[in-house]
Amino acid sequence: MHDCVRHLKAMVVLTVPWVFSAASSAPQESEPRFIDSGQVLGDSRTFRVAPGDLDGDGDQDVLVMSFHGPSHLWTNDGGGRFTDSGQILGEEGGHGAAIGDLDGDSDPDVYMVHNGHPDRIFLNEGRGTLVDSGQRLGGEEEWGTTVALGDVDNDGDLDAYVTVFQGSGHLWINDGSGRFTDSGRSLEGNPTSVAFGDLDADGDLDAVVTYARTEDRVWLNDGTGRLGDSGQRLGPTVGWGFVELGDLDADGDLDALVTNSDVGNQVWLNDGGGTFDTSAAHFGTGSRAALGDLNGDGTLDVIAISQAEGRTCSVWLNPGGGGFTGSGIRLDIAGALAISLADVDGDGDLDALLGRMEDLGGNRVFLNQS
Repeated sequence: MHDCVRHLKAMVVLTVPWVFSAASSAPQESEPRFIDSGQVLGDSRTFRVAPGDLDGDGDQDVLVMSFHGPSHLWTNDGGGRFTDSGQILGEEGGHGAAIGDLDGDSDPDVYMVHNGHPDRIFLNEGRGTLVDSGQRLGGEEEWGTTVALGDVDNDGDLDAYVTVFQGSGHLWINDGSGRFTDSGRSLEGNPTSVAFGDLDADGDLDAVVTYARTEDRVWLNDGTGRLGDSGQRLGPTVGWGFVELGDLDADGDLDALVTNSDVGNQVWLNDGGGTFDTSAAHFGTGSRAALGDLNGDGTLDVIAISQAEGRTCSVWLNPGGGGFTGSGIRLDIAGALAISLADVDGDGDLDALLGRMEDLGGNRVFLNQS
């Protein structure tokens, strides 16, 4: 496995440990079948549902970030049944959160960005007890939108890039104990999302960055945490894009899936040196998406939210070359704003966690019974 894949696995193992793993045995292909579990994980407007084993019991819990009020940690009983832990993670609502080991004690912590309030860090004291670190990062009037974690400066801990509404955002550098300092560096323009990964196979983390109403960019790391614009421009100049990284064509490097509800989803294939193929075709439309092997054939598939179709969720299968074909499979739900994949019921396949618009019946858990 190439260094780029190992670095990205290290970055996201606490959040989505399954996405970039190679198959351990011959693939056992089966059609995904998503069934609404009937559970409701809160009923407020939700732009982020983040899975992670926060209580250390070996299954995937879920952080549900409310747009209008307090966020909640829901703990898993191991079979995909969730209970509100009763912990309130800040009173302010927000768009984005990320889970990772921020203080180096081997359990997952939480970085949260808020609406019109500074970011907060919640450190895990063990068994899912999350305590506000007291840090307040960013301006009082900034609206944070997304946060990406990765070891940008190659010192062994997770740093954070936070995008903000109508601004360039912040690269926050971690001192190893979960204390963050503003680097003073940014990715320019108005980024809407950032995905870290070793794109050019040189052992450090680079970034694909989407922007509001302008072309997306590839930023390459000089090895010290300074990200430089590679000069590549990906995609159209309209709409708001969001990016996910994964080895979509199974050639050992990280490719990019960019979703855009205005012009459609697009795959950008990496040549292994951090240069992306601009000829990759569009498929469907989407506002957000998640990558994972949904049918057990060893390739990364996509489940995408289509804003044009009432924010319903569709499954697109990867036949192996990095292109995607419509499966005809839809999750029987509308009003989705966020989606994540994780094996929440411990049966070896990926289930779907959905954040939704308010007043539509709440956030939901769809179990894959393939």
